Amino acid sequence: MDVRLTCQRAVVEALSQLISSSPGRFAPPSAASVEPAPAAEPGSTSAHAPAQRPSLRVQLQARALLEAGLAQRLREGGLQRLVQEEQRGLPLQPEVLARLALAAEARARIHLAWPRLLRALGRRADERSDAAWVERTLDAMPQSLEQALDPWRALVRGARGRLEQATQCLDDGLLRPASAAWQQAQRSREEALHQLALLRNETPVAGASGFEPRRYLRAEGLLPGAARGRHPLRVFLASERSGGGSFIARPRAAALREIGPLALLRHAGRRYRVTGLLAPDATAPLAQATLSRRAGCLLLGAQRWRELCPLSGADLADPAARERLHDLLDAQAYRAEEVAAGVAADDRGFAVATALGLDDGDLERATHAAVQCGADTLLRLCFVPDAQVVQLGRGWRGAAEEGFSLGLPGGEWSVGTPQGGQPSRRVRLWTRQRADALHLQPQAALGLDRDAALALVQALRAAVERRYRLERGTVAAAALGEGDAPGLLLYAACGGGLDALARLAAKPRAFQAVATQALALCPAEASAACDALALLAAGTPRRPEPVDETTYSIHLEHLRRELGDEPGAAGRFIDFLHAQGLRLPDTARQRVPGLYLRPDFHFAPHTWVFCDDAHSVREGDAAQRDALWARGDEVFAWHDGEDLARKVAERPDLFGLPR
Repeated sequence: MDVRLTCQRAVVEALSQLISSSPGRFAPPSAASVEPAPAAEPGSTSAHAPAQRPSLRVQLQARALLEAGLAQRLREGGLQRLVQEEQRGLPLQPEVLARLALAAEARARIHLAWPRLLRALGRRADERSDAAWVERTLDAMPQSLEQALDPWRALVRGARGRLEQATQCLDDGLLRPASAAWQQAQRSREEALHQLALLRNETPVAGASGFEPRRYLRAEGLLPGAARGRHPLRVFLASERSGGGSFIARPRAAALREIGPLALLRHAGRRYRVTGLLAPDATAPLAQATLSRRAGCLLLGAQRWRELCPLSGADLADPAARERLHDLLDAQAYRAEEVAAGVAADDRGFAVATALGLDDGDLERATHAAVQCGADTLLRLCFVPDAQVVQLGRGWRGAAEEGFSLGLPGGEWSVGTPQGGQPSRRVRLWTRQRADALHLQPQAALGLDRDAALALVQALRAAVERRYRLERGTVAAAALGEGDAPGLLLYAACGGGLDALARLAAKPRAFQAVATQALALCPAEASAACDALALLAAGTPRRPEPVDETTYSIHLEHLRRELGDEPGAAGRFIDFLHAQGLRLPDTARQRVPGLYLRPDFHFAPHTWVFCDDAHSVREGDAAQRDALWARGDEVFAWHDGEDLARKVAERPDLFGLPR
């Protein structure tokens, strides 16, 4: 035991040294700073207002990097010390990968110190912080570091590409020295060299580039601290007066409004025009999604083919209820050029909408609840931990056409068609941040119009911060979707976790208490919002929320239509599930990505169902199902001759009660 305590003290002392040498909030706060405080009286303030609870994953990653012996590399030099620079993909060095594997002794020390860290953070061990979770997180450390370095890698590859192109133009002898084209190539070469120096943290002022390893990894969420600037978008400010330019970072939540196409921004007393994107963003593939217009729900991946909105229940087969988006560009780095002081600003602004992005994994983690008054449902709640809060840049405000014109391959922004016949494509910008989010869907019984809904969600936001004594601005609020009854969203403004929002869905009485406090904070002139809050405060919270019978039956009809005129055993399968009130499949006859295969049904995220009868079994079926198993998916197969009730009863985790 003495040896263990000695090892533990050594680890704590070493971590303390690493923390003390790193500015910012690296150390976990005390238990007193993270425990929810009692409700504050209206008008009162707290001198010890707790910020959102720090991520356990980030704290564990910091401990793992320390145990891996990488602290010295993170304190000196640049990020290039972690990768193989001579290889185009900039993979991690073999030595770094070997260290991140963590020997058994290092893992034992982490497990020994973990309960103490949980107590310091005011947390209790559960399935998201137990020993098995710790092992999974440690096993994923190489992938976590790889992902954190990806934005830096993209910037390095882009700068190297521009350097190579400019050098080739200067060396091939086709440009006349001192000509405009020659001077442009010379400037491009010098700018690329300067960018590489910044990315390697080889600037005269250490850390001034923003790519000092610890500062960068904090920004990318691998180390604790810098929550308000986590996973930023970066802008290169090109300026001959400042020695070639510099990189700055902007929070994702506001980036599309600040650094949108041709925007004018100010930094260090100078003005810059955002002229384009840094490669390779300009030629990156475009994403696709389906937007549920009423709820403001952006369905991603396989979920974009859903025929029912998972939040509002809207029929997405109706074109009026949804919008198919095929031109989404997630740009990570922008370029801006210094302009003269007299250049007029463009006051049009940008049309930016907030949406809640949902893919297969997000829906599996969601917690549903509702507030009722008698037989009427007033409000539906859906809490999604680590949700995708999306900012969608549709175009310039007031423009006749949505989207922005992006020149190829250089990535320059333009108004209208680029001059000189330059190829281009029209894109809509989007960016995502991970944050705990609570989606609120007001029902008709509340009688809210859009203005009243906005007043209601702002009052709820202020009440959450007041009741749990959170710093002002910790919780963000937004109205999602279109129409008079939009979806509403409360989320952690800086990303990451926020226990207060989780409580509102997990403990319905907590929402009732927040609604009561929101009523006291809501301005009297917002009478409709006040009336709605009074109803919510007096309503009956409940969870879990049963699926609306009408929505359930509509979904069954959609599945039947997808099966076609001869559903066979598949039709009998879903009829049985419906009769028993069990969970229905998400889709029918959906193609498996990467395989020429259409199982009868799909349950998100990774379960495929086959319903066989005497006429449907074919040679090769077993091999196809083995291929699904081999890729990590689950397969549920039922033959028409089997006892369906017994077969379904074997998988309560899959069928359960309808969502």
